Amino acid sequence: MFSLNAYYEPFVGGGALLFYLQPKKFVINDINKELINAYKVMKNNYKKLREYLILMEYAHSEEFYLKIRKIDRNKKHDRDLNMKDSKELRAARFIYLNKAGFNGLYRVNSNGYFNVPSGKKEKVKTHEYPNLVNISKYFKKSNSKIKNINYIDAIKTIKKGDFVYFDPPYDYEIGVNGFDAYEKNGFGIKGQKDLAKLCNCLNKKNINFMVSNHNTKLIQKLYSKFNIKIIKVNRLIGGKGSERKPVEEVIITNYE
Repeated sequence: MFSLNAYYEPFVGGGALLFYLQPKKFVINDINKELINAYKVMKNNYKKLREYLILMEYAHSEEFYLKIRKIDRNKKHDRDLNMKDSKELRAARFIYLNKAGFNGLYRVNSNGYFNVPSGKKEKVKTHEYPNLVNISKYFKKSNSKIKNINYIDAIKTIKKGDFVYFDPPYDYEIGVNGFDAYEKNGFGIKGQKDLAKLCNCLNKKNINFMVSNHNTKLIQKLYSKFNIKIIKVNRLIGGKGSERKPVEEVIITNYE
């Protein structure tokens, strides 16, 4: 592949590639402030986070899920929760909702409120303790920067010898199920075009990048001069089993 000085991931999401590569120097970013808060808490105070997660596991029920879900609609936390407003509580809420909600989906409505229905689970496992410990240790020993800004601003310090992985909200064909409402303002076609322009600029500066997305006509057109590898993955979000069919995604690179 190539030598890696610093790793950038401006749409970090679950951070699968980050944790697989475990670079010594990295900059991760996401527009989702709750996700970034969770990463910062994992780094700085995973023990308190775990305490809240355990409490939520024990308290889990359909009613409890709905109560936790509606917190972002209130100016003040529901006093029945008997918990202080804190970064650790916010992180625990984010993780719990992800684990207890429908298919692990994260989605907000036009007002920015989390609106995923319950996953109808009798029990919820919010975390694996060794993972929290390992993530905290990795973040602390690395030259790490965790940001919550625009993805373009997140890579302003990138230079030749660094590597950036873009995993943006995916494009989808008209008439095919899809969404990009991870935040109240979706990414949309304009977002896809702007990202492709940014990749062209990076390529001219000899900065290596990788992009993942759905295999759509728009994405094929935008990245036609780069290396495009088509892969098939199982669709996990469909509400019915019949909708969970293999779909084509692409891995795009400007290197061999």
